[in-house]
Amino acid sequence: MGSTGRVDVEDLLARIEAREIDTVLVAFCDLQGRLVGKRVTGRFFRDRVVADGIDACSYLLAVDVDMTPVPGYQFASWERGYGDFACRPDFSTLRILPWLDRTALVLCDLFDEHSGEPVAVSPRQILRAQLARARPHAPDLRRPRRARPGTPRAPPGVCLRAAS
Repeated sequence: MGSTGRVDVEDLLARIEAREIDTVLVAFCDLQGRLVGKRVTGRFFRDRVVADGIDACSYLLAVDVDMTPVPGYQFASWERGYGDFACRPDFSTLRILPWLDRTALVLCDLFDEHSGEPVAVSPRQILRAQLARARPHAPDLRRPRRARPGTPRAPPGVCLRAAS
């Protein structure tokens, strides 16, 4: 099989057609930072998920680390009910996984199934909101640059030069 790592959707579809990829993990982060979602066949991903996304239950954003529903969430609860939301793949996150044979992963953004609005309590939306709040205070805020291979990373404000 070909290489692992980042891949575009056209390349992934070609790998599915060539039967190099047979499984795609369609996932999102829950409020505990775990990846949750669905494992689908490559053909199902090609035929349905690429165009339409996939549905998941709002329950997944209203549970604790033991997957027990936590009371008090406005988004979803036993009292309000647990509906579905739409998981739309962010194709910029597509990866071929080196630790799972013939498997790819894509992260999704979550949208209300009725209004189509982003799910505000989803971790990716929370991060976007926090970045938007921080930008006025740090106008040059952007993605961190990758260090050259072998270069140690330092926390902000820490100098890695040897003291003289």
